[in-house]
Amino acid sequence: MNLSIVIPLYNKENSIKRTIISVLEQDDIDGCEIIVVNDGSSDSSETVVREIETHKDIKLITQKNSGVSSARNLGIKIAKNKNIAVLDADDLMLPGTIKEYKSAIKNFPDVGLYCFSYRIVRGDISKSNVILTQKEGLIENYFYHCSRNKNSELTTQSSIVFKKKIALEVGGYTNGITHSEDIEFCARLAMKSKVFVSPHVAAEYRMDAENRSDIKLKPELRYVVKSLLKIREDYKHPYLEHYIFKHVVHSAFFLSKSKYFKESKSLLSEYFYLRGSIYYKVVAVMLYLINLFGLRVFK
Repeated sequence: MNLSIVIPLYNKENSIKRTIISVLEQDDIDGCEIIVVNDGSSDSSETVVREIETHKDIKLITQKNSGVSSARNLGIKIAKNKNIAVLDADDLMLPGTIKEYKSAIKNFPDVGLYCFSYRIVRGDISKSNVILTQKEGLIENYFYHCSRNKNSELTTQSSIVFKKKIALEVGGYTNGITHSEDIEFCARLAMKSKVFVSPHVAAEYRMDAENRSDIKLKPELRYVVKSLLKIREDYKHPYLEHYIFKHVVHSAFFLSKSKYFKESKSLLSEYFYLRGSIYYKVVAVMLYLINLFGLRVFK
């Protein structure tokens, strides 16, 4: 069962070697290809990759800086295999993951999106596993499971596999978005295909790596929410409304925490389906109370 692993790369000279090695050291790597898309890095990231590019299964592609979505889309386009995994250049693929990926694809061949558990790492000692389920298998409602997660998401980009065909059908990742671009991408995949979940911890999501997009957060979350609202217009799906609502609240909180106070307030008040509802009023009161503790959502 062949698999393509797409790694978007931008200024990760201190991380990328370890990331690639975490893939090369997998037990069942035969038949897989690693596609590293250098998104116009200005540091020595490309040089680091070229030092290990001699491995027959690694391809290095360089493009003009266009953003992480564009880099992932290019990798998806040139991938030779039907199934694609994505791995951020500062995250790690944990042992046994390729084997688990291939097993899921073999046992559930008609699935379009495979979601695996992951580990959050902060610094050298703080680690916490996010287990999606106790038993692998299909889930009937992706948005219901997302809504149960405290972050309103089911997984991370470094612990998913998807069908290339379906990814192209939904238009890939939205170009120009560097934060939360994965949220709408997975939502669009979930609307078009079956979803599989697994308790296997597939990747380490490193919160402290260099040049993370959430450290340099831009007020792009409003676009992501608008995209989710467009999905709501196109599809009538149980729990989709609740999922969007939770994402609005989570995004507003994240914006305020990142000191985008006006954007946070605008995000909450802009969407007419919240205005005047009891939910909006409750959220407004909650965020006002948070304001008292220094986050100043309503500056």
